[in-house]
Amino acid sequence: MLLAAAERRLGKVLRVKADELVSAVDTDFALMDEAGQAPGIAWGETPVASLLAGPNLLAPEIRLDRAILDLDQDVQKQVATRLAAWVEAQKQKHLLPLVKMSESASDPETPAVVRAVFAQLGDAGGVIARTDLDSALGHLDKDQRHLLRKAGIDIGVLDIYHPGLLKPGAARWRSALLAARIGKPCLPLPLPGLTLIPTGEKFEQMGARIAGFRGFGDQMLRIDMAERMARTAHEAIAKNEAFTHVSPQIVSLGLSEPSFLQLMRLAGFRPVEAPAPAPVEVIEAVEATEGAEPAESAEAPAVSAANWVFKGRQKPRPERAQQARGPRRADKQGDGQPNEGKRGGGKPAGGKPGGAKSGGERQQRDRAGAPVHRSSQAPVNNAFAGLADLLGRNG
Repeated sequence: MLLAAAERRLGKVLRVKADELVSAVDTDFALMDEAGQAPGIAWGETPVASLLAGPNLLAPEIRLDRAILDLDQDVQKQVATRLAAWVEAQKQKHLLPLVKMSESASDPETPAVVRAVFAQLGDAGGVIARTDLDSALGHLDKDQRHLLRKAGIDIGVLDIYHPGLLKPGAARWRSALLAARIGKPCLPLPLPGLTLIPTGEKFEQMGARIAGFRGFGDQMLRIDMAERMARTAHEAIAKNEAFTHVSPQIVSLGLSEPSFLQLMRLAGFRPVEAPAPAPVEVIEAVEATEGAEPAESAEAPAVSAANWVFKGRQKPRPERAQQARGPRRADKQGDGQPNEGKRGGGKPAGGKPGGAKSGGERQQRDRAGAPVHRSSQAPVNNAFAGLADLLGRNG
């Protein structure tokens, strides 16, 4: 009897609490998104629901806490409705650009190719590597790209994103919703206001990438700042000025020299050496020879000071092509067996005692008058393979 009385008493208390929850204001609720914690909703200090995968990223399932599930169905429905209204209000507050992307992706008035870009970008949480959308962007004409920019989308050289989704509140919600979709705990996020952070461990890198950072060596830079530096480099080239790791813009960011060089290379820039200016004495001598009056303060002629040239991003080599190329090289070099032609013939393949020479080598021998000594094949693809791997890891 005592147990039954206690259960009745507890039921009344829970019902009162449920009524308080339903009538609570939005500021009484909070997103549960601590690193290592499953995403959910708290009322005050009390967890009241978990966020799980739903029909799409912006429509997670709101699963009520077990204590609430012990209440009557009508009470559960009221609580669920209140929590859903709070989530919707948070989306309008923090994720409005993402909500509009989703609407544009299903708008029949929007061209199909543009809808496809909106859909892919929205599915990624509003931030995606440029390499992941290069194929789709290639099908857009100038007017269609204008529709993306009109929607606030920044089409950068490294990433495509909406700047409003890089704000701290938006980053928290995007991280929580992405974690809910895959059923994983939330990842650690950079502190609000930071634009440059150390690379950190694996999960810190993953969280920073979701928050809108991109890795450059042992540092990660927020993608809007990376795109700004790429635009600054273009401006420096147009003004015929040098752009280095000691330029004021880079120094103010705190970007190290290796990170700066990696950013420039990934953004499609290649270094060039500017020619040294001619000495003033030489200029004066030339002017005197030509009968010109030397100026009181002779100046060297203008030379190019730009130390970069834009070549375009190095596209990652397809993985299939790399895998297919590897075995063929191995076959040519032999799997531990020398390439000696037929076993019983005593002659190398080709029938000549000294072994067959390639046409290119014979041609070089004829031109130079001496045999060409081939060195062992250098791993020329290693740098580009590392770049492709970095692009994939940041995307």
